[in-house]
Amino acid sequence: MSGLGNLNWLDLGKGFIVAVLTVVLAGVYTSLQQGKLPTAAEWGALAIAGISAGVGYIIKNLFSNNVGVPLTKDVPKSTTVGSLTAKP
Repeated sequence: MSGLGNLNWLDLGKGFIVAVLTVVLAGVYTSLQQGKLPTAAEWGALAIAGISAGVGYIIKNLFSNNVGVPLTKDVPKSTTVGSLTAKP
């Protein structure tokens, strides 16, 4: 996990993979429950929702420290805060 105000490629990849897959799978599941496949318009809406969710995840990571706590300074690698331990 990157530190407060920083992003790394792993953050970007995880964010978009999780967000897009979640939204697309939920949309496809809903369509299949209705007995049909998603239409082109529905795929467009699913894509926009997936991208929006990915951007939201990335913004959350941008404003979280190296142990995932929002709007808090980074924790030194050898320090434990509560039950959270920073990992290198």
